[in-house]
Amino acid sequence: MSARPEATIVDLLSAKLAALVFSPAIPIAWPHVPFTPPASPRLWLEAWPMFNTTGNLFLGNGDPSLHLGIMQVTVVSPLGEGATPALGIAEQVAAHFAKGTRLQSEDVDLRIYEKPSISTPFKDEGDLRTAVSIRWRVVI
Repeated sequence: MSARPEATIVDLLSAKLAALVFSPAIPIAWPHVPFTPPASPRLWLEAWPMFNTTGNLFLGNGDPSLHLGIMQVTVVSPLGEGATPALGIAEQVAAHFAKGTRLQSEDVDLRIYEKPSISTPFKDEGDLRTAVSIRWRVVI
């Protein structure tokens, strides 16, 4: 069992997001990977797996720890079309990572422990951004 599951967690969350099918396809901007936003339609997802607190569940040094984090998926869409199309895509992302979803590897059993939250869309440099916050936890 891995004492440091971060890379596996990112792989599990990324694979889950990549498996989400849209028609037409929506490109995904991954952290630290070069990305050129599409010109038309000006629509893409931005994925940011974020780690939060690691806590001790028990007193022993070798006892399991609780790893918490958020997978932030932001729908970036054009201004001038209203919020409804972006919110519809955000709803699909949230449903894909529904509360109770389990993502597993040999060493990691990741669980989505809350219903994903969808933010109020906001304007940013000519785009509309709508974030979906997916809270996850791993005990290892």
